[in-house]
Amino acid sequence: MLDLGRAQDAEREVRQGLSAWPQDLALLLTLVRSLLLQERADEALEASRLALATAPDHPYALLLCSAAQSATGDRRSALATIEAALHVAPDAPILHFQLGSLLHEDDRPAEALASFATARSLDPQDADIPVGIAGALLDLRRNEEASAAIADALTLDPNHAGAHRLRGMLALRTGTSQDALDSTREAVRLNPTNAGVREDLTVAMKARNPVYRALWRYSDWLAGQSDLVRTGFLFIPFILYRVLRAVGGEAAWVNVAAVLMISVLAVSWLTEPLMNVLILASRFGRGLLPIGTKRATMAFLAVMLVAITCAVAGLVTDLDDLLLLALGSLAWSATVGGIPQVPAHRQRVVAIIAGVAGALIVTTMGLALAGAAASGPLSLVVLFGGLASLWGIAALTR
Repeated sequence: MLDLGRAQDAEREVRQGLSAWPQDLALLLTLVRSLLLQERADEALEASRLALATAPDHPYALLLCSAAQSATGDRRSALATIEAALHVAPDAPILHFQLGSLLHEDDRPAEALASFATARSLDPQDADIPVGIAGALLDLRRNEEASAAIADALTLDPNHAGAHRLRGMLALRTGTSQDALDSTREAVRLNPTNAGVREDLTVAMKARNPVYRALWRYSDWLAGQSDLVRTGFLFIPFILYRVLRAVGGEAAWVNVAAVLMISVLAVSWLTEPLMNVLILASRFGRGLLPIGTKRATMAFLAVMLVAITCAVAGLVTDLDDLLLLALGSLAWSATVGGIPQVPAHRQRVVAIIAGVAGALIVTTMGLALAGAAASGPLSLVVLFGGLASLWGIAALTR
């Protein structure tokens, strides 16, 4: 049942067996696997501890415990557990592979590559291992070697979803959008329930747009730079604006250059959420987007609608406060649309801040239409808050 992807059915059968043999190691280990496949990490960790209580030095029990610890976010304990397993069974390729996977998740691709290489030397026929090697090589920007590793994996297993997925990501970086789309579609066909594979397909679909593809490649390039370089790029618009003003003062060409720079920034901020809107409008694409991305996209549309309403009302009524509020709402719409790109543990905080900003925007719009004097200062708060939030989103996703 696990091999067929029927984790819930497997869990039901295992629990029936455990009711008669509660300390049966094979049943406990199968329970851990079924829970991990269902992404019930806390329960899987508890079941793995029961298995280790039965057999404290069992390598496979330690392996599954490490996987459960990693799934709960406790990567340090996961590394310690897999190292304990390697002390018991130093020649087990699956343990070296797990160590490499954990190191890769910990943003240590060079060390991960060494562990994957050891696993490959112990088991050259396992297609999962060259896929792990290819992933580490991609993070190290060694694209040609990654391509060769992907080819090795597909030679061993032509239907390996992970290999097709990585080939799609490599095509996004160095190939064509059609190649990326074909590979990620094949990965989804082979592993339709994997959230990461489905998300990669949406990226490939959006990359058919040349603007999105260019921005994705820029982000991918920036992700490979040092922390210092990535931080420096956050300040480039401010520095460039100050340089333009210092050189040209109030000259017309400086204003034109500033408008162009702002337009480029606006495109970079809005492209991702706008492409998500197009994906959401497609029946096929709608099923690929994670629920969090769907919610963020709907919220983006709502705030964008408010921004358009404020802009139209401001032009009709000649109320400058509404025009300022429209610009601020536009900035906040980009912030809301960018929430899915924020690290998962930060998304809730950003969403709460955006919710407070949304309430402030609606309140300020009502005050502006009523002619209240407070609408002016509040519009400025929304505008500068929106600009600050965009900078914050960029800092969180760098």
